[in-house]
Parts: sequence; C-alpha cells; structure tokens
Amino acid sequence: MVMIGAESASPEILDRYAKGISAEEVEKAVSYCRRQGIYTLLYFILGLPGEDETSLRRTREFIDRTACDFISLGFAMPDFGTMFRDAAIGAGLCKNELGGWDHTAGPYLKSAYSCDELIGIRKSIYRRFYFKPARLLQRAKDIRSLRFADLGEGLRLLKKWW
Repeated sequence: MVMIGAESASPEILDRYAKGISAEEVEKAVSYCRRQGIYTLLYFILGLPGEDETSLRRTREFIDRTACDFISLGFAMPDFGTMFRDAAIGAGLCKNELGGWDHTAGPYLKSAYSCDELIGIRKSIYRRFYFKPARLLQRAKDIRSLRFADLGEGLRLLKKWW
C-alpha cells in the first residue's frame, strides 16, 4: 500500500500550505498504483485555516471520483517547530502550550467550523466513502485475505463512524 498525503483538493488550500502537489497529480498517482495492483490510502486534513464550504466540497467530490482504496481524515495540527504552528499562534487560532497531539480525536485549531461540525463532516465523508455499495462489494471480495484482527479493527472503526 502507498499512503499519499493529498491533504485537500482545493488548489487554494494546497498553495497556501505549500503542498507542492495538485489534486490532479494525486489522481494520476492513484491511477498508476491501481494499474500496478498497489492499494492506495489518501490522507486528508480537515479544519485548516482558510477552509470553507467550497474547499470542503472540492475535497468531497475528489474523494468520490478518485479510485483510491482507503481514506484517512485527520484534523489540522500545529506541530512544534513548524511555520504552521507559528502562524496559527500569531493568528490566535491556538495557544502556545503543550497538548492537542492527537490529530484524529478532534479539531485542535479554531476554524470556520465548530468542533462538533468538523467531527460531523468527517463522519459524513467516511460514511459516503466506505458505505458505497460498489466499495462494500469489492471489500467483501477481498475479505478472504484478511486476518481476524483486521476484521475486528474494521468493525471497531465502523462502529465509531456510525
């Protein structure tokens, strides 16, 4: 499996955070991996400063049309020693203190969306992606190669997202 940090499908967000890659390039990489028989996981970040309904819509649509196998959605995290942290503190989006290291539990930065809204958006994107009938059918075909522990972990995640 190849894990790709797509982060967002919004060109403005990708430019603002100097990602250095476009959504189109991510799609090409996923397509190439699929042709080679390599699974792909795309990682996205929710709650970045500047994110709005348009950028979220672009990301949702990108996830819908991209033929990746798995997605992971985390929340923006201003890690120590990064320019992003300095900018977030300067803009009053977070405090200069320890904590908030788990980027999956909930949003750490103040954003245009409340914590509950961002968690709801993440759940809705996960449901939309993982509960598509075609995706469920494909995963059912792959189940023969899963170990029992993998199945248990998958069921735990489904319960959390539902």
